[in-house]
Amino acid sequence: MIINLLNYYASVDGSSDFNVSSNITVTFSEDMTSSTINSSTFIVKDEMNNVVSGSYSYDPSTKTATFNPSQVLVGSLGYTVTVTTGVEDSNGNPMESQFTSSFSTAPSTVGWVFMI
Repeated sequence: MIINLLNYYASVDGSSDFNVSSNITVTFSEDMTSSTINSSTFIVKDEMNNVVSGSYSYDPSTKTATFNPSQVLVGSLGYTVTVTTGVEDSNGNPMESQFTSSFSTAPSTVGWVFMI
């Protein structure tokens, strides 16, 4: 069986105020093979096409893949999440098509301290 991602949910899908310190999650409609969810198949890029580094995990009880960025995301910036056909279900079948979602982060709050 080939995975059809008509039944997916991405935590960021279309958001315009995503929290800069949050993880990014994608929930699948069936059990996935966790080893196929990695930096080659779950890609996060900023609007300048820079790849965001981070770690990956998969929770089979919720069928959710999580990307934990190495650093907080930049505020007021656009990002794209791509999950490729390299992701496979628990039977080794690849996704039928690539999934892409875009979002923007909320503005960052920057505090300034002045020493006099």
